[in-house]
Amino acid sequence: MPTWGELLQELGQIAQAQVMAQQAGGPPPTAGPADLLRRKYLDLPHQHTARAVIYYGTAWHETRPINRGLSPK
Repeated sequence: MPTWGELLQELGQIAQAQVMAQQAGGPPPTAGPADLLRRKYLDLPHQHTARAVIYYGTAWHETRPINRGLSPK
């Protein structure tokens, strides 16, 4: 499994390749760099096990107001 630094470096390389391809007159990318990287790392366990991979993602790091069912006064 890559480190955060390695993932960020790979993400930058994908983004740079997309920009260069577009500047060379290629078609616009069909997916963003983060989506391509996510799909790559979700496909690796599938290739290894030949089984479906379930991805569960949340926004746990986002700050949101807590609603405890109390009505505002």
